[in-house]
Amino acid sequence: MSLRPYFCSVLLVLLSLSGFSQVKKGYKFLAKKNYPAARTAFLKQYQHPVYATGARTGLVQIRLAEQEKQLDSLFKLADQLYLAAEKWEALSPKSRKKLVKKTGVDTTRFRELFAEIESRALVQYHDSTGILVFDQHLYHFPDTPAVAIFQQREGLRAKMVAWHLKSLRQANYAILDALYNHHYDLLSQRGKRYPDYVYSFILDAFIKEHTYRNLATFVKEQPGHWFSEACWSEQAVEVLRQDSVQLALGFLRQYPYFILDDWMDLHINRLTNDGLLIDSTEYNPTEWTQIQELRLGWDLMKQLRSGKRTPSYDQDLLRYLQITAPSKRGYDLFRLALSAYQRRAAWDKALQLLKTAQQLYPDVMPPDCDKRYLFYTSKNEWFKTAIDIMQRPADGFSIEPVPGLSQADREELAPVFSPDGRSLYLALENGRNGLDIYISHFDVQQNFWQTPQRVASLSSAADDIPYSVTRDGREFLLAQGGKLMMSTYGASDWQKPFGLPLTVNEFPWVGRATLSPDGRCLIFEGSGNKKEAHEVEPPFIHLYRMVKGESRFGWGNPQIMASLIIEGGEERTPAFGPDGNLYFIADRWPSLGQGDVFVTRSTKDDWSEWTKPENLGKEVNTLGEEKHWLSIAPDNTSAIFATDELSKKHESELYSMALPGIAKAEKHQILNLPVGNIGQHLSPSKRREMVLQIRDAATDQLISEVKPQGELRFIVSLPGAWTKIRYQVFESAKSVVPLTQVGEYVLKPGGLQELPELILLQ
Repeated sequence: MSLRPYFCSVLLVLLSLSGFSQVKKGYKFLAKKNYPAARTAFLKQYQHPVYATGARTGLVQIRLAEQEKQLDSLFKLADQLYLAAEKWEALSPKSRKKLVKKTGVDTTRFRELFAEIESRALVQYHDSTGILVFDQHLYHFPDTPAVAIFQQREGLRAKMVAWHLKSLRQANYAILDALYNHHYDLLSQRGKRYPDYVYSFILDAFIKEHTYRNLATFVKEQPGHWFSEACWSEQAVEVLRQDSVQLALGFLRQYPYFILDDWMDLHINRLTNDGLLIDSTEYNPTEWTQIQELRLGWDLMKQLRSGKRTPSYDQDLLRYLQITAPSKRGYDLFRLALSAYQRRAAWDKALQLLKTAQQLYPDVMPPDCDKRYLFYTSKNEWFKTAIDIMQRPADGFSIEPVPGLSQADREELAPVFSPDGRSLYLALENGRNGLDIYISHFDVQQNFWQTPQRVASLSSAADDIPYSVTRDGREFLLAQGGKLMMSTYGASDWQKPFGLPLTVNEFPWVGRATLSPDGRCLIFEGSGNKKEAHEVEPPFIHLYRMVKGESRFGWGNPQIMASLIIEGGEERTPAFGPDGNLYFIADRWPSLGQGDVFVTRSTKDDWSEWTKPENLGKEVNTLGEEKHWLSIAPDNTSAIFATDELSKKHESELYSMALPGIAKAEKHQILNLPVGNIGQHLSPSKRREMVLQIRDAATDQLISEVKPQGELRFIVSLPGAWTKIRYQVFESAKSVVPLTQVGEYVLKPGGLQELPELILLQ
């Protein structure tokens, strides 16, 4: 009888006991913080079929105990822990029970370690880390963690996505791909059209990085993109990857309605070095005629870009459109030329061009194509609207950059006038803090806005954006971290902002907002408050109103502004004027561009009904998409707005303009009276309730009552053309006890006016 099987069994048992002894030693060393000895013990059993689970988990715990903080290393720890967990799942119940008893390693311990690793990783991120890095995090931590960690993870994800959305034009292909394909849920909270707006940049980004020749790769990676599904895109991709002018010319002849035929035009331009490498003997008469047409288009484009036009430019432009219609490249050049006429206020030429193009580009569904692109189906209605707007009389004002506020290295956003018009709040990038609120003061002597200074009381670690200030200067509406907040003016500065009711801040997404001049009505853009509906289909963005005093909680519930809605459209970017006019952007009311600025007026004291919106016209709206942050000056004669549509850098910059006549804006006179010693004997709370009364000197009609802005001043906004006023301060609106004698003042036309100090009553 052989004893070999017996000795083998004994040897295996001894080896097994030795292996487990090493793991057990490792955990003892770990408990005593003898990390080198623990690491040595664990490494000896790193590949053991049974004890590797305990050894690998122990090595992860050592790295955590050594305070590992590097993201790459934490990702590797997560991977190691997943491998250990997989080995745990493969163990027999008996082996698991033994490991739990001796090492404490079990499913619960794995969850705890995963949570600790992810918590350490999350604190390494900030807004500008970039969504591509965070996508690696989500790859390494695919399971849903504890609620607190999940909320922290989602908060960071939202901040990083928001950070990228500030600079979409500069985003590369990988970032745009990640935003649309991995974070669509966050994009859709900003409105039904917003994901497609983000996605609209991806094709140009791909071409910039990979050129036209690799469009086949784009089609493969982005099968749902409109280009990938466009009629004749497969044929276009094949032609664009070849160095053949003749093939490209043939494509233009065969597919005159191709939606991106300007690419084929550009392809020919590059192959011929802007026409310099063309030999007429290489082309048949039809091809040579095409080349001459293309050359004319290239020359017109150069003139448009340089601003230097030849005497025959206008005639050449009309001729080019006539010989290239109905091509999309001809239509695109027409719109560029129309925009140039608009910027130069060449209204007669713009109107002539519009009427010519209207005949050349009717709505036509191309044969063998079932795609209902706007170019095929929506030009007729647009031409009617554009001609109507261009025919209206011009007001004769121009749009100009705001001197002194241009920031060389950062965008200017969200301008908000102070009640006296002498200061301007705005949002500027402030490093890792994101957007902070700044203020610039106007130098009357130099006629210049001074360098903006950060407003510490209104700025936080989150993104801070100013939205609106009431006309008495007592309330400030802003956003902090995507939530609507309010600040009140204290004795001499703005107080810490507080949140508005959950009825508004529980919306999945809340955008820009505005306060009525008296502070009683708040209007904001939001994505609806039914979160579950958004999982099926992204919501439209509409305007909502809330009225102060409609409930015992202060603000009434948000009500959608249904009278401003056209089916399938969105309304955005609301801004109240001093006279109560509401300015906003809409994309379904008759427009020049993809979203124009409109004005409407409330017809009821509760802001529940509004007049039909009116387009602000050709001097304000462009053929592009308006995304203005608009603030109306307190005297109601002009506005400052932020937009990237007019910037050569494609960055948001500040511009000023007069208000067009169609706004019917009533001019206001702004008066300032220092509080000084008025009511000095009153408590601070009662002093805030003092009231300055303004009356017409001729009729004694009460024109205005206003409370002070802290202990600084009374600011009065007077509508209409009053000539002479009487003014006096009382203890409160209900009090008949005056604190001062009556003063008289003859009003001057326009500008901020300082009222003479009042004599105190003894």
